[in-house]
Amino acid sequence: MVDRHFVLLSLACLCCYQHLAEALSTPVGISRPVPKQTLKSKRRKQGKRVVTSRREQSLLLGNDPLLSLNLNLDSLAKSGQYGAAPRAQEMLKRIQALHKEGYYSAAPDTVSFNSVLNAWARADDDDASQKAYHLLQTMQDELGRIQPNVVSYNTVILALANNGKPKQAEALLRQMQTDPLLQPDTITYNTVAYGWAQSRQKGSAQRAEDLLREMMVLSHDGNYRVKPDTVAFNTVLHAWAVSYSPQAASRAETLLDHMERLFIAGNEDVEPDVVSYTSVIRALGTSRENMAHRKALRLLERLEKMSQEPGKEHLKPNFVTYTAVITALSKCGKKGAAKDAECLLDRMFARYEEGDESVKPDVISCSSVIDGWARERSPYGAKKAIALFERMKYLHSIGHEDIKPNAVTYTSVLTALSRSRQGGAAEKGEKLLAEMEEEFKRG
Repeated sequence: MVDRHFVLLSLACLCCYQHLAEALSTPVGISRPVPKQTLKSKRRKQGKRVVTSRREQSLLLGNDPLLSLNLNLDSLAKSGQYGAAPRAQEMLKRIQALHKEGYYSAAPDTVSFNSVLNAWARADDDDASQKAYHLLQTMQDELGRIQPNVVSYNTVILALANNGKPKQAEALLRQMQTDPLLQPDTITYNTVAYGWAQSRQKGSAQRAEDLLREMMVLSHDGNYRVKPDTVAFNTVLHAWAVSYSPQAASRAETLLDHMERLFIAGNEDVEPDVVSYTSVIRALGTSRENMAHRKALRLLERLEKMSQEPGKEHLKPNFVTYTAVITALSKCGKKGAAKDAECLLDRMFARYEEGDESVKPDVISCSSVIDGWARERSPYGAKKAIALFERMKYLHSIGHEDIKPNAVTYTSVLTALSRSRQGGAAEKGEKLLAEMEEEFKRG
């Protein structure tokens, strides 16, 4: 889950960067900031202390109605407030009406519309993407003064991707390709690929990889606007990791190998990061390959070793990485895998107790180990499962809320008991079931 958020955050940050660049640029018809020298001269004439702060320039710019409107719309779009998108669009409509009737000196421009589009892209409304798409279609006014740009399209594509509509998102990309002034960039391709990855539709991972390969061909032919970067590769790796396709692990390993080769050859834009390796480990965790869990463990060990090299600290495995390996080990059902999973969990606890918050275990990592012991189908496995379960309850009792046993935890312990074939397992199971019911009644 977390790597998904990383991917989303990366794409959102890139789109926000475009919006910020627009908001801070000087649109047509807007006066430029008063030069510092002019401010200094004015202060000297008045006999006052010369202060040419950014705040003073901002106050002078605040008199520009269009810039003020755009900054307000941008702030509202990024506020995260409930209903921000419809409020931003209503503000836009009111300013349009006031300008048309002569009560407002400036008319909204492309930047204004893009801020509202950004608000819809961030909204949780089920129809947010369609609202954004409709606004995109109405951006050109009767005078042809307002024209959507690449930022406009990228923002609507993000809205469609967030709402599970990758086909419509890709259709917009293809529409952009037909206009010399609206050529897609890396963000466009990455966002459409993200839409396919999140949809989890049949064949979606392959569709995402096809987009990546299209980027490679175009950039190789000289179109550096669509040059693949780490986010592009990570998005496709994530798509394979969550696809549950029989070929997911092999495709993910091949892509990671290609990233490493490109980086070694001097392409720093595609340097693999911890998300890259974690996605491959997740893909291995769902693989039916006989030794996939061992590959996942070796990849983790390799990542730990690399992160100790100077300048490679950013490759240090985190909670998500360790949990992915634990899950791969626990689900394989091989003899000794549950023991390896618990060793990793103990390593996480040790590092956390040393002050490393990035590897703090939670209910998912602990429950995965219990699931691994349940698959051992032995009295020893049941004993280990119960011991870890009791440890989780103790940690929760002293304030670790994120380790509180949940329904999955209880179910895994019950499974371990039922498969243990040991005396008294049924009685222990009944007692545990009653405890679970009481616990969930208390909330």
